[in-house]
Amino acid sequence: MFLTNKAKTLVIAIFGTALLALHYLMSLRFLTQVVLVATYDIDTIFNDRFSVNVLTNNCSRNTNRIVAFFPELAVWNDTVCTLMPDSASYVSGPPVMGDVGLYTKKYTRAVRLCAYGDKMLCLFLEDDITWLFDVDETKRRLVLNTILYYSNDDATWDCSKYGIGWFKTGATGNKLQCRIISKETASCMAGYMDRSGIPADIALRDASKACSVRQGRFLLVQHTGGRSILKH
Repeated sequence: MFLTNKAKTLVIAIFGTALLALHYLMSLRFLTQVVLVATYDIDTIFNDRFSVNVLTNNCSRNTNRIVAFFPELAVWNDTVCTLMPDSASYVSGPPVMGDVGLYTKKYTRAVRLCAYGDKMLCLFLEDDITWLFDVDETKRRLVLNTILYYSNDDATWDCSKYGIGWFKTGATGNKLQCRIISKETASCMAGYMDRSGIPADIALRDASKACSVRQGRFLLVQHTGGRSILKH
């Protein structure tokens, strides 16, 4: 069955109107958030909602820069760290020694601890990242991109890739430089990762799908080029 020219014009008009309406709604949502963020108490929201974790071997590479931003973070180290501040807490474990499976277990332990913490969002950083912004702007972007419209924080974010954190994206399984996981989803995700036996970044992606966790993304850090323990 072929459409007449008038029918084709009508279909195009309806489709175009629908796209414009969608664009308007998304723009309105975006502008609303941008306007509201000016009224947020960024430091209070960040301190109340976020715990920060850095995964490292011996606190080398850029660990000191990460700790400088977040002095009270948890350091997941394999060997003794020296010349590090007392404000941080240290969670030592068996040496990973380049073993992908052991690194997945280490990452899983960190995710599982998130589920039992007293902060809603857990920020996980690897020690081979470099910041794109100063500490105040970093906190502002963390808060802005993780504000949700509903009380159920069933979400994760990849904060090493370009995007706007409020919009749902597909789950990413490429690198773990900067991730945010909600405590409401951490237990399910850690349980899946424990059983996966695959590299941690792929395990995290598959866990997001298995636990029906939606993911967003936004750009906060860049990779320095340090050799990854994941080797892929």
